Amino acid sequence: MVLKSAAGILGSICLLLLSFIGLSANEPAYGTSQEPSARGLNASTRRGDWWMFGRDPQHRRYSPFTGPSTATVKWECIICDESSHQTWTPISLAADGTLYVGSNHLYAINPDGTVEWEFECGEVWSTPAIGDDGTLYFGSDDRKFYALYPDGSPKWTQACGDRITSSPAIGEDGTIYVCLDKSLFALSPEGTEKWRYDTSWDTNSSPAIGRDGTIYFASTDFDTRSSELYALTAAGEVLWSCPLNDYAYSPVIAPDESIYINSVHTLFAVSNKGAVRWRCEVDSVNYSDPAIAADGTIYVGGRGKLHAINPDGSSRWESELSGSTTCAYSSPTVGANGVIYIGGGYTNKVYAFRSDGSLLWEHETTAAVNCAPVIAPDSTLYIGGWDCKLYAFVDLETP
Repeated sequence: MVLKSAAGILGSICLLLLSFIGLSANEPAYGTSQEPSARGLNASTRRGDWWMFGRDPQHRRYSPFTGPSTATVKWECIICDESSHQTWTPISLAADGTLYVGSNHLYAINPDGTVEWEFECGEVWSTPAIGDDGTLYFGSDDRKFYALYPDGSPKWTQACGDRITSSPAIGEDGTIYVCLDKSLFALSPEGTEKWRYDTSWDTNSSPAIGRDGTIYFASTDFDTRSSELYALTAAGEVLWSCPLNDYAYSPVIAPDESIYINSVHTLFAVSNKGAVRWRCEVDSVNYSDPAIAADGTIYVGGRGKLHAINPDGSSRWESELSGSTTCAYSSPTVGANGVIYIGGGYTNKVYAFRSDGSLLWEHETTAAVNCAPVIAPDSTLYIGGWDCKLYAFVDLETP
């Protein structure tokens, strides 16, 4: 089965900068009778707390763990040749602490910052996701969608018609959902196509899944700068669509099932019935997907700012990213204590803000920081930068 595609060049370039599953079946790789237990599939390699794009299928970017209160770097790991590649995709965490991150290839990093393995493929802009059995799922710009065992060996591969920048999501039954070109695909755990829904516009957003199994994704017409948010059943039937303006990115689902989605200039709140609840003009240019705190506050990056928005759409506060006027491509992450972490884009810094908007700490790197941070259960904060480094931040140890 080949996934057919002919994505527009402009759409791929724009959403390439922005953009990220699990599997419960224990299936052997195609063409082999080797059992999964012989390929390293055990409890220690199953999915961790932050197991896909945005942490979970709702993509809230809220962690039940607190992050570091100081800008103490535990280690830096160089994972590629910085002359030609960057670290863009957010990190996924396995239960044993292994980090999976995309760059020129897909890398597995040990908790001590050493490289465990590297899987050679095209550039990886799709955030890898970890299944219940430890299987990794991701797309690449080599026009392939991959499923790997935790040891980095291939489980199966699907050829696609175009490069994949969308990050997949997975339903409770193991169905994998991923956007490609102008379609949303539903794949079985074995990698076969269950169904597809075709739109008229490019679909580079990363789908989110509501608690009732509804799949949400966006489609964009780059010629008219128009977008549409779709809601589909798990069987691929359209529940509704909602028109948006400009380039729409990836949806985030709140605990009350409201859907938040950014479209460059405007943050939209849409009900799970498809009605626009409110819209908030956030910034002149805004490429960041929102994060939702425990109290319902929505955080989103913008042109040199971090914005805090109340659940009713009113502005709570905005904080400067060191006076920069460049766009923050990074999406924020919120810790259990309300601290917000974000990459500062071309400020070349990582930031931590308190929930009142005051700066907690900042750390200067050697290049832009455009990927979203993640928080591990041990409170380590991980984030990648354009200097081809993966950073681990921890608190200072007290004597």
